[in-house]
Amino acid sequence: MSAKTEGTFNCKHISDNGAIGPWESKYLILTEYDFKVKENADDTITRSIINLCDVVEVGRDESDAPPKSVEDLEQENNSDVELGSPKFLLKMKTRYNTGWIIEMESEQIFDEWSSVMERKKGVLRESDINPPPPPPVRGQKDYKSDYTLRDFFDNRRMMGEMWMVYAFIAYTILLSILFALLWTLYVLPEKNIVEIPTTCHIISSEAEYVWKRNYNLNIYVSYNTTEGELTNKMVQYCSGTSCPSKMVEKYPVGSDKECHYDEANPNYVFFDLSQMVRKRYTITFGLCGGLFGPWIICVVVMLITRWKTFSKMMKNTFCSC
Repeated sequence: MSAKTEGTFNCKHISDNGAIGPWESKYLILTEYDFKVKENADDTITRSIINLCDVVEVGRDESDAPPKSVEDLEQENNSDVELGSPKFLLKMKTRYNTGWIIEMESEQIFDEWSSVMERKKGVLRESDINPPPPPPVRGQKDYKSDYTLRDFFDNRRMMGEMWMVYAFIAYTILLSILFALLWTLYVLPEKNIVEIPTTCHIISSEAEYVWKRNYNLNIYVSYNTTEGELTNKMVQYCSGTSCPSKMVEKYPVGSDKECHYDEANPNYVFFDLSQMVRKRYTITFGLCGGLFGPWIICVVVMLITRWKTFSKMMKNTFCSC
């Protein structure tokens, strides 16, 4: 831009209600992107910045020029300047209804400023002409009655709390996967065994302490199957105050007792399958229950403290009534 694009100008500010202020001397800077206002050339603070894309009206103002100082009047009286000299008043208005009236020193500067603003100015949008009503304030009845899951996530995102939502969802998914794997691969194979009855001859037995009155009774037995006679180690689970003494008495060495083996795996032999299934139930629910504890506490606390908000949110989200 070759013309004067910054300097001290006489100007008036137009407020958003249309009121026009008095003439003031301001230091103005025009670039290809914005329009800046300072008090003077040495002012380190930019008092106003207007993006040129927010300017929607540019033109010549027909109002009176700023009053002349005594020195200016004396200079005009002593010169050949005609009383009816043209006034170069540039008027600009933004989409926010604010604006400026600026006195230009020459038509060249007026044309240059007008050209830059016309080239970069924006378009007046429908939302600028008819702005939407402000959103309801948190805590008002209308806001709470329309509160949905979308509002919940928008609020968490605005407050930088989405990481907690993501962590809660990820923790829930991981625990669900863990429980599904344990149930599918650990509990169901034992629970769904097809039992084939037979008679076991007890060769030897030994009790093995596991933890807190829980024992494994390791028993070597021989038994007949469809594939012939087999000899295997049976691990019989036992829990309670009567273990392992009553188990040893119940299955004495050298005796023959009724037992069962797995149809799919004849090497897996047992006296009581329910004890073995119960052991796997205990491990599965104990492990998942311990990990689900913090999750359950979190859910219960949220439901107790924000029950009305959550119920209203779910109703507004999934129910159109």
